[in-house]
Amino acid sequence: MLEYGTRKEVMKGTALMTCKTKGTLMRADLNKRKNGKIVSHKKSASAKKHNNNKTFLLMNEARLIVSKGRDEDNAADKKYLAGLFTKGSAINRDRSKVYQQLKAERG
Repeated sequence: MLEYGTRKEVMKGTALMTCKTKGTLMRADLNKRKNGKIVSHKKSASAKKHNNNKTFLLMNEARLIVSKGRDEDNAADKKYLAGLFTKGSAINRDRSKVYQQLKAERG
């Protein structure tokens, strides 16, 4: 028999043997996201902190500025935009330049 329950079982209170998850999280340590996913309070707090981060907001704005003039139907632009999550790609170099400019302007 299992000595732990899933996060869903712990949140509902239907975990059989204990009221802990495999990672020893109890109901008080769990939180529900807007989309219904159950995560730890620690992870939830970290995400909230990161989303309000000035650097994160500036990087997102730089990404929007760089990708704004691109056409998704054009093959060259599609390849350019696909490199958004690839380290060292052209779009990331451009985004980095725009980010540095925004950072210099806003301090």
